[in-house]
Amino acid sequence: MNERDEQESRPRSRKGEKFIESSVDGPYQFNDQDSFPDAIALTKGEVIVRATIDELIDAMSALVFTEASFSVSQFGDFQLALSDADQLFPLYERLMYDPNVRGLPWLLTHLWQIENNMQGIVGETIVAHADIPVDQVHAGLPLQCENESAPRIDCFVVDYKSAIPVDIQIRKIIVVAPSVEACEVFAKTNCDFTVCCFVLQENQ
Repeated sequence: MNERDEQESRPRSRKGEKFIESSVDGPYQFNDQDSFPDAIALTKGEVIVRATIDELIDAMSALVFTEASFSVSQFGDFQLALSDADQLFPLYERLMYDPNVRGLPWLLTHLWQIENNMQGIVGETIVAHADIPVDQVHAGLPLQCENESAPRIDCFVVDYKSAIPVDIQIRKIIVVAPSVEACEVFAKTNCDFTVCCFVLQENQ
């Protein structure tokens, strides 16, 4: 084998990225960026992995926008619950300045602040700039009334350490996590819900 063939037979890598030559633990390993899957299936949901933080936030913001559009068309409003987790700050910023998602239907959105903190990241980033009517911004989560069905949340946006309430109908949980394995644990813990988990590609 000449030197060129030997170089081509080695796994390719780019600075700051880790590529794994062969799968050693399930279907979650990858050889290079070109063969990297768009989504990895969970029992109820999927894991989305992206190579850069910009690509990851793009994918997350696009999903929030898609869910908002669907919810408005189906229900007439969008019920959005947001966490103050620091890892979600780049997503909230992107929702405010990216023209591709700036058209999110805020006037038809009910925003639920999971940590009941009007002065947190959600308040400073989203509430202060999104033109949501004041009476559609809620501190805390909706409560189930007696003899009524559980309240609906269309998107529940959290990090992987968050506890998910069981007395709310959550259509989709959007979660950011440090690894595919953490996503699996989160999905198993919250197996009654559809989970879309976002992970940054593992770096060296």
